[in-house]
Amino acid sequence: MPHPHYSLYSDTAAYFLTWNRDGKTGKRITTAVTEKAVDTVDYHFEEITHILHSHYAPGSFYPAGSSFDNGSALSDYDFGEGWTGPEIRQDQPFTISENTKNAARNLFSKAEIELIAVGRSAGNHAFEIWSGDKNNLAEKLTSFQLKDYNSTRIHLFLKPENLHDDGKVNLTLLPAKKEGSISVSFFRLKYPQQTLSATGNAQETSFFDDAEKARFWKNRNTEDAEFYNCSDAYNLRKLNQARSGILLGRARKVIRVSKPLKVQNLKMVKFSNIDPRSTDYLIITHPLMHVPVGNKDPVLEYAAYRASAKGGNYKPLIISIEEIYDRFNYGEPGPLGIKNLIAWMHENGKLKFVLLIGRSADPQTARRLSGARQIDMVPNAGWPGSDLALAMRPDGFPMVSVGRINAFTSQDVSDYLQKVKAMEAEPSSAAWRKNMLHLSGGRSRDELATFRDYVKSFEKKIAGSALSARVQTISKETDDPVEHFPIYNTVNKGVALVTLFGHSSLDVTDIDIGSATNGKYKNKPFYPAVIVNGCASGSIFYSANTLSSNWIFAKESGAVLFLAHTFNGVSTTLKNYTETFYEVLSDSAFTDKPFGSIQVEAIRRNVKSNPGLYHVITAQQMNLHGDPAIRLFPAALPDYMPDVSAVEFSDQYGKKLTAGSDSIRIRIVILNNGRFRKENYDLRIKRIRDSKVISASKSMHAAMPDADTLEFRFSNELQTAGKENWTFQIDPENVLPEENKANNSASSEIKLTETGAWPLLPVAGFVTAKQMTELVARVSPENENIKVVFEWADNENFHASHKRYVIASHLTARHLIRIDPGKTYWRVYPYEKPAFPPHSRSIIYNPDFQNPAQLPECVVYSENTGKTDVEEGNAFQLKAAFQNVTNIPFKDSVAVRITHKSPKGTSTETVKLAALKANELQEYKNSFQTAAEAGNHEVTVEFNTSHLPEEIYTNNSVRYAYRVIPDQIPPVLIVHADGRQLSDHDYVSSKPVVEIQLFDENRFLIRSDTSGIALWLKKKCTGCTEQRIYLRNARLKSLAPNNFFLSLDFPELEPGEYMLSVQAQDLSGNFAPDYNIHFTVGDLLKLADVAVSPNPFNENIRISMNFAGSFASEKVKFCVYHISGTKIAETDLNAHSGKNEWFWNSESLPPGQYIYSLELNEKKWSVSEKARKAMRGKLIRAR
Repeated sequence: MPHPHYSLYSDTAAYFLTWNRDGKTGKRITTAVTEKAVDTVDYHFEEITHILHSHYAPGSFYPAGSSFDNGSALSDYDFGEGWTGPEIRQDQPFTISENTKNAARNLFSKAEIELIAVGRSAGNHAFEIWSGDKNNLAEKLTSFQLKDYNSTRIHLFLKPENLHDDGKVNLTLLPAKKEGSISVSFFRLKYPQQTLSATGNAQETSFFDDAEKARFWKNRNTEDAEFYNCSDAYNLRKLNQARSGILLGRARKVIRVSKPLKVQNLKMVKFSNIDPRSTDYLIITHPLMHVPVGNKDPVLEYAAYRASAKGGNYKPLIISIEEIYDRFNYGEPGPLGIKNLIAWMHENGKLKFVLLIGRSADPQTARRLSGARQIDMVPNAGWPGSDLALAMRPDGFPMVSVGRINAFTSQDVSDYLQKVKAMEAEPSSAAWRKNMLHLSGGRSRDELATFRDYVKSFEKKIAGSALSARVQTISKETDDPVEHFPIYNTVNKGVALVTLFGHSSLDVTDIDIGSATNGKYKNKPFYPAVIVNGCASGSIFYSANTLSSNWIFAKESGAVLFLAHTFNGVSTTLKNYTETFYEVLSDSAFTDKPFGSIQVEAIRRNVKSNPGLYHVITAQQMNLHGDPAIRLFPAALPDYMPDVSAVEFSDQYGKKLTAGSDSIRIRIVILNNGRFRKENYDLRIKRIRDSKVISASKSMHAAMPDADTLEFRFSNELQTAGKENWTFQIDPENVLPEENKANNSASSEIKLTETGAWPLLPVAGFVTAKQMTELVARVSPENENIKVVFEWADNENFHASHKRYVIASHLTARHLIRIDPGKTYWRVYPYEKPAFPPHSRSIIYNPDFQNPAQLPECVVYSENTGKTDVEEGNAFQLKAAFQNVTNIPFKDSVAVRITHKSPKGTSTETVKLAALKANELQEYKNSFQTAAEAGNHEVTVEFNTSHLPEEIYTNNSVRYAYRVIPDQIPPVLIVHADGRQLSDHDYVSSKPVVEIQLFDENRFLIRSDTSGIALWLKKKCTGCTEQRIYLRNARLKSLAPNNFFLSLDFPELEPGEYMLSVQAQDLSGNFAPDYNIHFTVGDLLKLADVAVSPNPFNENIRISMNFAGSFASEKVKFCVYHISGTKIAETDLNAHSGKNEWFWNSESLPPGQYIYSLELNEKKWSVSEKARKAMRGKLIRAR
């Protein structure tokens, strides 16, 4: 405020009455010592004070000349800020009229005026003060000037003639120039008044001149009243009275009291005992926040949680805002009491964090509202809103971190507490805590690039640090005001920090992340912190409907922290602010510290390096919504774990691993979900079959910041099919300190399938009463149609065995044999690999055995189960076959389960196949899209998952593995104008036709529209800005599947120089190099340049002409003459605007000298002198 006479927060004053506990009398009013009067006065001075407060002036904006819409302002009150009168502009005189009473006209030269004026806009303000009203100006009393938003105090004396006969005093403020504007904030008229009869008021105040000697005040109104000398407000004295007046002494201010004021609403005030040394976490709240939620006080619950081990073992103190007003601000509401409390506790204790619980409102809003203390429950520091300014020193450094739960109800507090508990209950090294999401916006091509570079600079700050975060960046692609970013899938999977840089307002950013309550965000308990570098999205004191409040108070979604600007953000200072935040985040001494501690240190470093005003403003107004004690990255140690979900087993060539493979190749990913340290770790691998360790190895590896892929090879000496367990144990000797040791070990089960050929039916130990038995063998897919050897004998050593050779069909081979009573042994193997198989089966023939009902048996096979590389965009085609290899049909439809594991997660689908008939084969096909699905995939197809009766269940699945190769090759961009490729600074027509071709090597991600293609045009002139050329009227066609073409008619262009910029990307987001070209639209038809070369020449002559201006086409005649003047050749050339090139073949000319000429309608064209000379000349044909 430009004066101290009007409170920013309240009209009510508080007075405290105290008493001594020692029984001694407190301070009392004494009677003034009587002095002999040497002078007598029969008048006093009356004061009329007017405080003008109809309008709120926001005060100074920076830089000079800026305004509310585009300027910056300090939060902790600046020049010209506060309540004031209406704005006085040019041609708007402002009159102040006051009525006097019993004025002593003969003494009116002692009357004086005090006036405070404040600037209301940037620039110079010149005003004059005249006596009289605006319609009847009498005399110019003074003039004054002030600059920008400063205030000035004007003091002047009046003359008797300035007092009208009716007792009025009129003054008019008159603008002296046609610029500037001011307001009057305070006005006081002090004039000599005759001391006459009493007014009847209970109390009256009279003023007197300073006096060196004691005086006697002639006053007939002394009966039933007492007079007090209040010149010293802290030491009042009762004046002595006489029948005709008062012994005034040297008093300058006297109060006459005829009736004491009655004190209303007297109440007891008790202050709690506060020991700042026993508190490190201060909660400031309002009584409304204590309203129980489910029979529990949410504020007490919050403090209890922070005092618990899960909440950080803090020492919280809860203090009511009312006690702060009384104890630290003399009963006055407003932020000063909070500032005093924080400073006192910081200086005398170990305060770390301040949490304000309860909403605040802009003070100028709350001041005029009824129930202001229930709306502005816990005031912020001022306007523009700031909580951190409550804890800032004059140098701009914060003492402690301050956050706020801007709750409207106690339910809001309870809901927020549940989110904090859920988030902090997550393991300190949970994988999602290393994820960051960066979003960049902008509304012009330059801004899009600049803001993208800004967020990249944030990423660079933490690159290589112990944080070792995984950063995903998404950038706005168009200059549309708002572009929707569907980031909910990413947020739902878990990110610790979301940082945006772009334009924003209360409830939207140009990189629109949407409302956290829109039903798409379901990210419990993965609640991130959000940092918005923009304008006003953190203005929670102005509106309840902000992006910040939406994300903080959304139940089971949204964020736990929201750091955003409350007013106009400056992009460069926001960049420095957030870049320094990331710098501190990368500092291993701060990485695992609470968010508020990182914020305070970042501000300290930033303000120290950049001590300018704008950096202090940014520090004030990047307001933290949420609890500053929350740790985003609580892990202080590494956390290593093997990721068996990504383990790959293959043979030595990277193909499918089978029991017959010579060696086993393993690729496994080792993760570090904690902090990065330069150290080594051991990895032990064990191969386990039937609970026995077959082999084991231990190796040492360098620690990784995030993830590392290791590859191992093991000899496959076992060469038998079956299930195996492979265990991977990190730090088996337990020597490394980690966040979590429980996840150091993991195992992966694999099934080594048979290779070559192996028995299928009958099953092992089969008993039959039939002498004729069919043997069925299965062959591996790579051995389809091979010759299979069936061998059987009456002994397990296969002495004197029988053999038959059968060609496999559809991966099975069959042979019918006659068996003798007793046990018959049989086995199969490929004819080309006669090495005996590792196992055989037996059949028991018992004529008296009663055969049970036979069951069907299905085998599943596929053409390709090895790992396949698939180009992004090309669908992975799956084809499996299910064959009933028996004469027994299935009795019901068969369930087939398809499980797809991808980098994005695991999905499962179940389909039904018609019941397989005897010996029937059914095919199953599926297609998996690969756009935006880069990485390793695994698809498992399982037959008969509902377990219909079947002979064997263990061979009912087939596995496919494929890798989607990401599309990372940028497209090729070609631009034509007026049917040709331009040279830089070429000429074009005034209505050019621009054609764009986009070639993409990817044959599968096919473009069908103009998304991702943007054109900008900028004229070279002062103040001209780049304009977006929209493609809604473009003509589109595909010249080939991956050759996209569009043609666009430009609007008519004014003559001048232009720059055309084209930006294009393919459907995978790969950008072609930007196309930038300068061209000129001529204002008249002009031939600027001509060239005929080479000279001498052999066969071909190149003719070049550069035309300026807009025209459809122009004919140019090219003639060649013999040296004697005889025309030898003539050809017509069609010219267009801009640069033209033609080639003329001279095969028919013998060597020698010739003359050429270029002819056109010169009346139509302006031809430069240089071009005119080049239109005719000699040519030499070389031998």
